[in-house]
Amino acid sequence: MATSLVVLHGWGSNSQRWQKVKELLESKGISAIIYDLPGFGYQKEPDRPFNLDDYINWVEKNIFSKVDGDFILLGHSFGGRIAIKYCGTRDDKRIKKLILVSSPVRPKHKPFYIDLILKVAKKLSFIPFFDKLRILFYRKILRVEDYIKLKGVMKETFKNIVSEDISIWLEKIKVKTLIIWGDKDKIVSPKLGYELKERINDSELKMIKGCGHAPYLTHPQEFAEIIYSFIKGKKY
Repeated sequence: MATSLVVLHGWGSNSQRWQKVKELLESKGISAIIYDLPGFGYQKEPDRPFNLDDYINWVEKNIFSKVDGDFILLGHSFGGRIAIKYCGTRDDKRIKKLILVSSPVRPKHKPFYIDLILKVAKKLSFIPFFDKLRILFYRKILRVEDYIKLKGVMKETFKNIVSEDISIWLEKIKVKTLIIWGDKDKIVSPKLGYELKERINDSELKMIKGCGHAPYLTHPQEFAEIIYSFIKGKKY
């Protein structure tokens, strides 16, 4: 039986964007299981704003329960948050190894002046090109591009997800863990990768040179090789 790898994708992503990595891994005998999470890809939005525990419960019921036997769990970014809290709060013996990719663990700190700027901006919404300026502000200053176009349930869900500090669960993770980060990640600082390495027992860190926040898209070959080597216990 092929080794099973369950992938939890990041915010704004979906299973289709992982197809290249899936193909590369399956060519090496690793069965990659990738489902769309609620609100992404082919999965409809939840009927109410979800928090991290809601996603954990959904994943446990709709993905993990359907996996045959033991598996390796991989979480990228938002998916990594799900994986960290799941492994930190549950002793699931089926998970033999954990892979965390560019995974934030605490709310992003905002400088004190940001809230003031946002309050003033609301009063200036009548000016021409306001929407373009707002998008530029979120993208270049706050670096929360995922938030820009959100509305309704998913906007509130995003707030719930990013507001929770899950760093308290890092020391609770009991499985061997690989941490993968791009050294040019502008979304989640590579410094956090080193923190995770220090706080998660039996963990190792692999930095991908010249890589940003989405190695599965920009460096699929190298990314897949690192995953394969870790799963098989080889050096990379």
